[in-house]
Amino acid sequence: MIKDYVTDLRRAVQGPDALQLRYLPVFIVISFPVSIFVESSSIKNSAQLLDWTLVKAVSYVGLAIFYYFLRAQFARRSDKTVRLLWLIVLSGLGGAIQGAITAFAIRKIGLVDISAFWVRPMSGFFLGLSWLPINAVFMNAFYSYSNQRNELHLRVNRLKQIKFNQSGLAAEIRDNIVQGISKQLNLSRTAAKEEFNKSLKAELASNISSSLLRDFASTNLRTLSHQLWQQSEPHIKNELEKSNNILEVYRLGLFLPPIDSLFYSLTSATLMMPIALRNAPLGYAIGLGTLFFFVSFFSMAVLSPIANKFSSKSEFVYPARVALASVISLAVFGTTRYHFLPTFEHHNYLLGISAFCIMSGIGLLISLAKSGIVDQSAVVDALVASAARQKLEIGLAEAEIALISRQWAQYIHGSLQAQLLAIAALLEHSSMKGDTKSREEAIEAARTLLDSDFAVRDELNVRDLQQESEFRCHQWADLVEFEVTCSITHDLPGIPVTRFGDAVEEAITNAVRHANATGITIDMRLNDVGDLECTFTDNGSGLSSDSVNGFGSAIFESITGGNWSRTIREDRPGTVLQLVIPASA
Repeated sequence: MIKDYVTDLRRAVQGPDALQLRYLPVFIVISFPVSIFVESSSIKNSAQLLDWTLVKAVSYVGLAIFYYFLRAQFARRSDKTVRLLWLIVLSGLGGAIQGAITAFAIRKIGLVDISAFWVRPMSGFFLGLSWLPINAVFMNAFYSYSNQRNELHLRVNRLKQIKFNQSGLAAEIRDNIVQGISKQLNLSRTAAKEEFNKSLKAELASNISSSLLRDFASTNLRTLSHQLWQQSEPHIKNELEKSNNILEVYRLGLFLPPIDSLFYSLTSATLMMPIALRNAPLGYAIGLGTLFFFVSFFSMAVLSPIANKFSSKSEFVYPARVALASVISLAVFGTTRYHFLPTFEHHNYLLGISAFCIMSGIGLLISLAKSGIVDQSAVVDALVASAARQKLEIGLAEAEIALISRQWAQYIHGSLQAQLLAIAALLEHSSMKGDTKSREEAIEAARTLLDSDFAVRDELNVRDLQQESEFRCHQWADLVEFEVTCSITHDLPGIPVTRFGDAVEEAITNAVRHANATGITIDMRLNDVGDLECTFTDNGSGLSSDSVNGFGSAIFESITGGNWSRTIREDRPGTVLQLVIPASA
């Protein structure tokens, strides 16, 4: 078990950012008032407080200068890693320099010091042992989590969705939403069917029948599809909007398992050594420090399985474990110190409070740094556990409703409207040409469509991209001449074929409906980065000066991620629509 701790710490510390010192100023700001607090037993009045503050400030400046000098030397090296042992030794050397500066300044100013001169460098050395390793662990934690954050959250979201689906709630929501949309859609379909049949029985002109189909598609279906799309809009968004901040990493640490016994104990022991060395022989002080280390280590280790068992009950179980281990360690430390060194200032409660605050602070630091020590699977489990269950289910339910609404909006606006508009256009065309056969075929197609239940059907992607585009062109074949070229020689499984077909259908419908196009070429190829470029070129009247992006544009946005364009042809009348679809989507 100890070997695992050492391996984890070595991996966390021996990185290229070991001497970045990004968090060193923070540690100095935190420890500066604590160091004054610890010296409070020697401070008699405000003048001495000012002197002690000046001495400590000078010593911390010396510490910072030494560490930043190390960083400058380290930056010149080709090897940007540093061994854990050397990092600890260099860190302790900085502490010794700080202690020596403190001792020298005390003598110069004439302050009363209960400790011998050598105690200051010695206690500074032990105190400084943890500074650079802690900074290195922090650098590793925040950098590694920041770099992996998107991947981790994607894995978490997939796990959440799987659990949500397995619970049966997703299927129940889908059934309820689909029933509501189907009921509303089929009521309007029935009304449109009755009006269309009446027009046929009354032997009205074909343009009346086609107008009924066109109005049904452009009014009823368009309104419903817009409502469904708008309903889905707020919830179809990137779930990784939160920034990688300290609060997020700290909350993550609350749910990570306690693997920090060694790190906590070593750090606490080094920070407690200055207290152990106060007015004590060196041998006793080192013995007390060693005892403190073992007590804190075994306290944390024994409390680990207990904390794991109750971690699901409260997110503060792990911090409570740190606090309890701190109390036990300090109690043993104080009792032993009193037994062997009765002259020690036992009633100085400020020292005890300071020590407890220091150890609790170490627990906080470790909680912040855990994400850089544990492996990805543990971080994923912690991210899943940190989500409130009720809030999680509400969010997934909203996302499920939004997804269904968007699917139906695309189906209604794309497939249904396109089919009805194609049939209406064919009726008008046959009436103008006096083509009775084409008129009968259009009427039969309209009846077949209006007699069937409108429903999104899960289709297997048995067609490739070229076949899908040709399939979508088929219903317009009597009105438009198509030329489809495809230079893609292998499958692109990252592109959803059905959604691609919806985009093709929307492009054709727009060209025929708004620009009266009679010819469309579709060219599909891979660009230099491996994404699919699909270009639609029509011979229609082109874009009007007041044209605006409508609902169809949202379909293009959805599949391309915003990477699409529509321009007027330069050589002749017509429009060029280009969609760039990520092949890895």
